[in-house]
Amino acid sequence: MSRDTGPRYIRDRLSRGGLWCGSESALPPLSRCHALCGYYRTRGGTEIDLVLDLGGGELWAIEVSLSSAPSVSRGFYTACEDLRPARKFVVHPGEESFPLRHGVEAVTLKEIMNRLG
Repeated sequence: MSRDTGPRYIRDRLSRGGLWCGSESALPPLSRCHALCGYYRTRGGTEIDLVLDLGGGELWAIEVSLSSAPSVSRGFYTACEDLRPARKFVVHPGEESFPLRHGVEAVTLKEIMNRLG
């Protein structure tokens, strides 16, 4: 496995200040997609609510919003610069999915679960 793919690389990246839960059982509905789940947070407060390692070096960064008009913080963008995820999402309680700035997609919980299969 190369240095920039797989769980070891993700754990190394997240260990800079984040806590890696590394267990599919942490989020039971996600276990069917076989993703490794964790979150990313630095001492400076830069964070991503949920980081999924889908294998093959593919990371997804997911924020959770209680607003039907979601936005993401500067810290989310900074964390994404650190981890370079393939996909960036904000899960929100609204009915529609729509694009936000800088490649972030606002999606419903149903939509993100459908994408995960």
